[in-house]
Amino acid sequence: MKRHSLRQRLRLLLILLPMCLAVTGVVVMLAFEAAQQAANQKRLKASVYALMTVVEPVNGELIFPSALPEPEFNDPLGDWLAIARSPEGEVLWSAPFGRPLPLPDPTVLPPVPKNEIHEYFPASTLKWPKAYHGPSYNLLRARVSYEVFAASVKGKKPKRQLIPVMLEIWQDNRLLEAPRREFLTVLGIGMLAMGVLLSLALWATIRWTLRPLSGVVSELRLMEIGDQARFSDNYPVEIQQLADAINTLLDIERNRREQYRQRLGDLAHSLKTPLALLKGDLERIQDPEQQEWMRQIGIMDDLVAYHLKRAVSGAGVWHSPEPLNPLLGRLVYTLSKVHASHPSDLQMDVPMGLQVNVEQTDSMEIFGNLLDNACKYGRGQVRVRVNESAVPKAGYVSISVEDNGPGIPDASRQWVLGRGRRLDQQAPGQGIGLSVVYDLVRAYGGDVELGDSPLGGLAVTVNLPGSIRNLDSA
Repeated sequence: MKRHSLRQRLRLLLILLPMCLAVTGVVVMLAFEAAQQAANQKRLKASVYALMTVVEPVNGELIFPSALPEPEFNDPLGDWLAIARSPEGEVLWSAPFGRPLPLPDPTVLPPVPKNEIHEYFPASTLKWPKAYHGPSYNLLRARVSYEVFAASVKGKKPKRQLIPVMLEIWQDNRLLEAPRREFLTVLGIGMLAMGVLLSLALWATIRWTLRPLSGVVSELRLMEIGDQARFSDNYPVEIQQLADAINTLLDIERNRREQYRQRLGDLAHSLKTPLALLKGDLERIQDPEQQEWMRQIGIMDDLVAYHLKRAVSGAGVWHSPEPLNPLLGRLVYTLSKVHASHPSDLQMDVPMGLQVNVEQTDSMEIFGNLLDNACKYGRGQVRVRVNESAVPKAGYVSISVEDNGPGIPDASRQWVLGRGRRLDQQAPGQGIGLSVVYDLVRAYGGDVELGDSPLGGLAVTVNLPGSIRNLDSA
């Protein structure tokens, strides 16, 4: 199952934010245009109604005013037109008077149904002829019928007549485009500023929200190298609950580990004591099979020590870093006394700042076995060195123990490190110690490699979690 980063998931919001703002801007603009057109339609209706009131029927004719009360209809170069037409399209009257621009062509409009009082046409709905180069207009058109009476003839009643008239109010669309552009400019600047502010706020929120998780990762790394044993208590409530739960699990694990060690120590003591009594009793008995029994008891004793060591080695999650140089110094001194009958030149090329995240008893078991084997089967030269250029992975150190002995044949090296072999099945010589070393190193997530030593013998390289600290800067 593919895993996704929380940071990447939250960053998707930064991608969706401009899209949401764009959609919001479009909706706001459409709402503004709809409201603008509705308000403009009301204004044009008011102008039509005003025009209807100033047209007067007199003696069977319609008398149009020389000027309208609204000043915008009296400017020859203005943006408004008022036109009265006959049903056939003939211009009966127009205002303002003396307008130099051509009047709009009525052929662009469909006929008005008889039952229509008025009809509004926004500029975007009118299709002008190609030859027309005048302004783009909004239009409100009304069909009005005026009742007129012909002059009375002596002895007859005045004749009643209805005169249909098309009243039109034309408005230059630029009057609407200017505020539309201003609104669009303000809206665009506002949306851009809002997008920038929201993006910065969201980015800051993401960093602020994920910062405690970065702290958890940092503390985990410190616990991996052993510089810290528990999570601190300065996290937000939600993450602190997780940290406290992990701290509780770590405490339980450490307590169980210590109890496990104590119980295994008691078990080892319980097993070793009867074996020691049997061995003592057999030494006092004169029997042809005494040596075989002694050998079998020795094998049992080694098996108990070996498997108990495997059971407790590397137990736990994280280990505090331990300086390795002093421990190697003590081992070198001790082995020089143990192997005094055939002394070896023990050389150490290990920096003082070398630390391994391995319990000291396990480090002593690992390097004690390797140095002891090198002294036993070497020919007088033993060297311990750090391979700084051959680190297998981050957070690990590579340490080699080399000798000038006969070594181990290539075909047997993998067999010697075989896991799960019984001690009484191991090859003679270095095999027993190397199997113990292999199990201990693997318990700490490391590895063991067998190779040829520059001294001419065997080189055993162990990769363990650790680091080389700069003591001067510390």
